[in-house]
Amino acid sequence: EKKIIETTKSTYLAKAIIFATGSGMQGLGIENETWFGGGIFYCDECCKDFLYGKHIVVIGSSPEAVEEAVNLKKFSTQIKVVDHAEPITFTGEDKEKLRENNVSLVDDHFVEKIEGQPGHKFLTLKKQSKDKSIKIEADCVFIAAPLKSIVHVARKAGLKTHRRGCIVVDEYGETKMKGVFAAGASTSVLKDIIPPCIGDGAKVAASLRMYYLKKSDQ
Repeated sequence: EKKIIETTKSTYLAKAIIFATGSGMQGLGIENETWFGGGIFYCDECCKDFLYGKHIVVIGSSPEAVEEAVNLKKFSTQIKVVDHAEPITFTGEDKEKLRENNVSLVDDHFVEKIEGQPGHKFLTLKKQSKDKSIKIEADCVFIAAPLKSIVHVARKAGLKTHRRGCIVVDEYGETKMKGVFAAGASTSVLKDIIPPCIGDGAKVAASLRMYYLKKSDQ
């Protein structure tokens, strides 16, 4: 009945497990890139209160980066997108969407490093085909990085997963494996803002208590 969790550090025993890994946001490997604070952001819904009226630089080269830039334009005074890709992955349709929404595009460049203080950032850009660098300024930086799904870990553990990269749970937050629960963004690609995840955590905590009580009665 005990669960065995093997990690690179040690092996742990538990009566139950909760997966609360989030959706797995990852960076782009840019020098001085930080995860939280410092004027660098990864989630527009979580951080929009800090972004109102700001000059924002969005770093990314996927259709998701275009969507993020268009969403951020709703409350940003000025916004630029740096493609940060080799080769460039923006399509003509992507570029047209940026133009329609008055979003500037700095293409054929990647971001070498980010400097400055919160509220005043400097980005060093290098052209893909040349060694020459340029610098641009912004109030803050938004990283439109791809998600690093934990679905491969869940599958290895024998859990059922959805094709879109999340763990399948029932109404109590329990997986198909008894005593193994999951909460928050790890259970839904759409649940990527804080309040629903907090509610999910509370629900799973209550479900875990019920699980313990049932086990005690057996």
